[in-house]
Amino acid sequence: MVVLSFAVFIHKIANATKFYREKYAVVLISLAVVAAWEAYYILSNTPIDLSIIGYAISGCFVYYFSVEYISFFLLNKIMSVVVEEASSA
Repeated sequence: MVVLSFAVFIHKIANATKFYREKYAVVLISLAVVAAWEAYYILSNTPIDLSIIGYAISGCFVYYFSVEYISFFLLNKIMSVVVEEASSA
């Protein structure tokens, strides 16, 4: 299931515009870090599951980059359109 999720995100990154590519990349990296952390927990046989910390941090990254973050590329594009429209008015 995790491999399928990685495949979907890699496909989305390859076919998305530059603006969305950044967002999908953050989700893919977060998923990879959490999967590695979970695999370490399973293979190390430690009695306490600390991978929940990874899920919490990953959730914060995904929220920020999905909802709050505006990429520098998009911000430059918006500013150039505003200046262009203002000078032609």
